[in-house]
Amino acid sequence: MTKDPLKPCGAGINSNIRIEAPQISTCQVFHSICDWKSLSLFDSLVYEGGGSKELILKLGMSRKEYYSRISKLVDTGIVKKEGRRYTITVFGRVIYEARLILANTLANHYRQGVRENNLVPVDRDEMQVILKS
Repeated sequence: MTKDPLKPCGAGINSNIRIEAPQISTCQVFHSICDWKSLSLFDSLVYEGGGSKELILKLGMSRKEYYSRISKLVDTGIVKKEGRRYTITVFGRVIYEARLILANTLANHYRQGVRENNLVPVDRDEMQVILKS
């Protein structure tokens, strides 16, 4: 049996084994940022990043509160630890952008509350204006 120099060593052995990332539900993502302190921590990481001590002091959290919340963010893949600092992931950036859209939509909803209560349908062009504002 001749060895193929282009085939990596061990290739073909256990080829039926799959490595899959754990699936995170939408509920888990929302739960990780559902309270005010978690959301403040998330926002601080988006804008500044930082080490644990700095964030605990800045946000006025106890160590237990901080580590409970940061572990939820890490478990959902929104945040990752690089050395001694926590940083936002690409997925976390997507969640942050979605949060901005949701906050913007809620602000518009409250401004147009009377209209919503009268159940007047919104056309497509108007919806685009609402989402962009």
